[in-house]
Amino acid sequence: MYSIATKSKVKESTAQLFQPAPIPNYGSSPIQKLRRKLYKLFERPRSSRLATFISIIVLFTVLVSISVFLIESLPEYYGKNNTVLFILDAVTVGIFTVEYLVRLFAAFSTIRFIIYPLNIFDIAVIIEFYVTLITQSNTGVAFLRVLRLFRIFLLFRYEKFGLIFQVLIAALKKSVEAFSLLVTLLVMTLILFAALEYYAEQVWSDFNESAELWIYTWKDNEGQVSPFQSIPHSMWWCIVTMMTVGYGDNFPVTPLGKLVAAICAIIGIIVVAFPVAVLSDSFGKCYQEAHSEDSKAEKQKKLERKRKILSDHLISSFDMQEDIMKTLEEATAVISEIEAKLGDFDLTLTLFTTKGFAGSKQQRHPLRKIKS
Repeated sequence: MYSIATKSKVKESTAQLFQPAPIPNYGSSPIQKLRRKLYKLFERPRSSRLATFISIIVLFTVLVSISVFLIESLPEYYGKNNTVLFILDAVTVGIFTVEYLVRLFAAFSTIRFIIYPLNIFDIAVIIEFYVTLITQSNTGVAFLRVLRLFRIFLLFRYEKFGLIFQVLIAALKKSVEAFSLLVTLLVMTLILFAALEYYAEQVWSDFNESAELWIYTWKDNEGQVSPFQSIPHSMWWCIVTMMTVGYGDNFPVTPLGKLVAAICAIIGIIVVAFPVAVLSDSFGKCYQEAHSEDSKAEKQKKLERKRKILSDHLISSFDMQEDIMKTLEEATAVISEIEAKLGDFDLTLTLFTTKGFAGSKQQRHPLRKIKS
């Protein structure tokens, strides 16, 4: 059993798996700044609208490439040079080539970028197209056609599909014991019931030494060749029965063989059910953790946007306050100038009024001045 500390470590490592890696520190030179911008555009779809648009274009290109791969397998198109399909294939691979080279240029570590599994799928798809184009032959490089299967894995480069891929890896890492138990039980049960079915069918069979085959001696099947010629031959029937597939190509015909087959089907369901339940539970937990991390990231981005809006409003309010204070200071200075000018005007008016009044008084009484 895991301890509490071990469980917390596993949970922390699982949470770290779903968090995007921090953007590397490229440096301050113009080339390094360009690499940083290209890295954000091609590796961080949510970093900007242009990055989201590029991600959508790449996803659409992947879907077109997979569609061409499927259509080329139709009998009416196989081995024929269809111009439309060739142009679509050339355009999609051209986009993959440009994108791969840009991402390789922007990668902080070239070696890690090259050996990353999804990037290996990219280069495999690109190489297959160019090799086929150079050789102008589909039969000479037939083994390279298998590389076209890797186009399906290009979907995992898209963010949503990549998240599912990461969830699957995390669930398998957390369920290593359950998965190993499943494999062990399957192998043991497979060998056991394959051997039991082989010996059960031998009860009503005879070995023909000239033909080196087991021949049935049971009623209606007398003289027919038994499909259970050996334990390895019986393993195919056993795995199909345990997985409840039942193709019907091989089946027992004797009473004892049917009894073993019935027990094998029941035991197979029980053997598969318990480990699969653990795996599905781990997958569900990892999926919830991934979505919780995703929602946390979304909430963090929304919070950062609100903080930025609030800071912008505060900065604008501070700027308005400074403008208002400057306006008030200018108005105060103007008022002071007006008051000073009004004071000078009042003094001049007072002097003028006083002198004018005295002069008019002397003009009204000229006789007083003569008598005096």
